[in-house]
Amino acid sequence: MRKPVPGCNQLILAEDDGWAKPEDPFVRFLKAGRPVGPWMLPVIDTASPVGVDSIDPTRIALHLHAFYVEELQAVLKRLRRNVIRPTLFVSTGDGKEARVQSALDDYSGPVGEIRAVPNHGRDIAPLLTLFGPTLVQEFDIFGHLHTKRSLHATNRRTIDAWTSFLMENLLGGESGGAMSDRILTAMTEDPTLGIVYPDDPNILEWTENLGPAQNVAEQMYITHLHNHFSFPMGNMLWARSTYLDRFVTLGLCWEDYPAEPLPIDGTSLHAIERLLGALLKRIGFGKAVTNVGGVTR
Repeated sequence: MRKPVPGCNQLILAEDDGWAKPEDPFVRFLKAGRPVGPWMLPVIDTASPVGVDSIDPTRIALHLHAFYVEELQAVLKRLRRNVIRPTLFVSTGDGKEARVQSALDDYSGPVGEIRAVPNHGRDIAPLLTLFGPTLVQEFDIFGHLHTKRSLHATNRRTIDAWTSFLMENLLGGESGGAMSDRILTAMTEDPTLGIVYPDDPNILEWTENLGPAQNVAEQMYITHLHNHFSFPMGNMLWARSTYLDRFVTLGLCWEDYPAEPLPIDGTSLHAIERLLGALLKRIGFGKAVTNVGGVTR
């Protein structure tokens, strides 16, 4: 199912309101005068304000999981569209540190650390287990991006379009301009905003991941998960460190993550990706999504 307008998930409305088939939940939403609720998220777009003077750049970090180092320059080119230069924390594969350092030589912001990690836990293990404690202790807001190939996919044009969609929405580019500056402005102005991520036009929910998600949620003392929700599909986002702390304090070790090769669904990594969006309201944070006109997948 596709979303009818940016920020709207009609299935959340249906679950909250008691969906009476055969009426379409979005039609019901329109008839009701577009009521406010978790089914309609705030949208940060290219018309959203930029107020970098209110942002303390020393409290902003960006984690890049650069397993595919050859794609790092394209990420940095997008980052340079913005005024704010976050402190970079880069994880990469063993033996690739020198190539990462070379790519970062002309980065005008601070570089916190470059670390080689095992090919285990994908981008989530470096985020939560390696850099997570530093991010939550020393920074207020952080971004999380990773170079993406999705080697299981056979249609390269689809994956390239998805990657461009994520990067354009979270960093910016020719269409989006300074999107990370806009996101950081919104998060600085609203301290309850826990996470911001691209508004994927597709509605994808638990699929095979409800069981693994329940296992993780129970460790956070959360016993009920809603059927319908939105989440950072592709696991790229900007978030508040106090929100990430709830995941860091799970204390996951490298051995807790599933080993490669991974199935395309149904692991704790896929579950955490969904929980990053599903648990916001349950633990006192709000969320927003981004939308760059003309950029979709």
